[in-house]
Amino acid sequence: MSAALGARNYELFGGDALLRPDVLIPLTAYIKSKTGLTCDLPTNCNLMTQKIARDLVDAGIDNVWISLDGVGDDHNHIRGRDTTFDKVDQTIEWLHKARGGGKRPLIHINTTISNLNWDVFDKVLYYAEAKGVDLHHLEYAGEFWDELLDQSVIDSIRPNPYFVRQGETSILVDEEQARTVKSKIERMKKDVRHMNISLQSENMDKLTIEQMFTGLCDNRRCYVTRSKITIDPFGNVLGCAFFDNWILGNIRNQSLEEIWNNEKHKRFMEHFNQGNIKICDYCILGVQRNPTVIQNVRDHINHALGRVR
Repeated sequence: MSAALGARNYELFGGDALLRPDVLIPLTAYIKSKTGLTCDLPTNCNLMTQKIARDLVDAGIDNVWISLDGVGDDHNHIRGRDTTFDKVDQTIEWLHKARGGGKRPLIHINTTISNLNWDVFDKVLYYAEAKGVDLHHLEYAGEFWDELLDQSVIDSIRPNPYFVRQGETSILVDEEQARTVKSKIERMKKDVRHMNISLQSENMDKLTIEQMFTGLCDNRRCYVTRSKITIDPFGNVLGCAFFDNWILGNIRNQSLEEIWNNEKHKRFMEHFNQGNIKICDYCILGVQRNPTVIQNVRDHINHALGRVR
């Protein structure tokens, strides 16, 4: 689980939370009844059923984030299963039916752009609009590899990120593809002004063409390790989700206030500040929080023109 200390958002992630609806549903209901926290659920929909969709709405889930990287067979090919798109399509219908005339949960579609879908990802926006989805979010596919992990060992602990390149095969786009992606996003921003759906593309907007095809990001600060608390199933609080053995403490033995920003946490941040963690230079999670001055100005212009809502 991940949450910002003192913030009002609560996110369940890692694996598939729908593996344990017997835990997920009552936990969501408990959080909503006891706190004012916003509860989000990311899912690929493979384990979603109509009953679970109904139970999630009844429990008070606020936002459901659905992974969709293409429409129809484009998505199925990326995911490696012929039924994956149909599950997404059905889940959206189940959620609409379950929430009835209400507005919760908001239905978000998250599309990860890579060289697997650079030419078709934009079709998702128009599909989502037709399905009554509330928001379409775009992000880029981050990538690490074994040599980079070896260069990021700190205090004898090697990072263990979710996604590591297999062999020499990269999922990053090349320079020409990057330019096409940027062009498509600009067209989407114009089109969405006449749609009911919202578009979020900050993650992609912050990336330059060169960053897209090299994977090298300009992360001067790490906001994830400062503001997101990652807790594994055993109660261990981690300095970073990509370092599952760098344990700051355990909430079974200490309060979260005692653990967060303790000496071990500060030690982790020192490694980052000294440039010892090389994977941070390629971490896509930090891109959205590390804009340049020019990017900030461009964002204000886009919002002023109504290109992004």
